[in-house]
Amino acid sequence: MGEIKRVDGRNPHQLRPISFQRSWLDNAEGSVLVSFGNTRVLCAASFTPGVPDRKSTRLNSSHEWISRMPSS
Repeated sequence: MGEIKRVDGRNPHQLRPISFQRSWLDNAEGSVLVSFGNTRVLCAASFTPGVPDRKSTRLNSSHEWISRMPSS
């Protein structure tokens, strides 16, 4: 019996092609567009000196913070 193929023609054990395109955004200190086949994920990072606003969460004791985008 032949091996079953996925809708896109890949074998069950095959991963989608993965690629990373760095510096995707002009106005962010760091950005990357990650592609998994036809799925895209855009990641961006910015830096602001000082203490973040109240919507931020402290990650650890070394003064690292993560901020979330305001909900609409």
